[in-house]
Amino acid sequence: MKVKPEFELRTVAGENIVVATGKAATNFSRLISLNDSAAYLWREVSAMPAFDEQTIAQLLTQRYGVDMQTALADGGELVQNWLDAGIIEA
Repeated sequence: MKVKPEFELRTVAGENIVVATGKAATNFSRLISLNDSAAYLWREVSAMPAFDEQTIAQLLTQRYGVDMQTALADGGELVQNWLDAGIIEA
């Protein structure tokens, strides 16, 4: 998977928001708000050419010290949410 290049993370009034840029902004009417953990993950994976649930899980275990099973479950859910929102591609 990879982050679609037309989406970027911005901080607006202290909130982490994923916004569409360029032509995508005319067709994307959602507001995607990320908590601090999800924003950290977005920053990390957006700098990568590709990522998967395992990548997310490794980032979670390294940064937050959660066990791998929990990290895989949480990471899988996050990835699915991002796919459903249309801000990443498989």
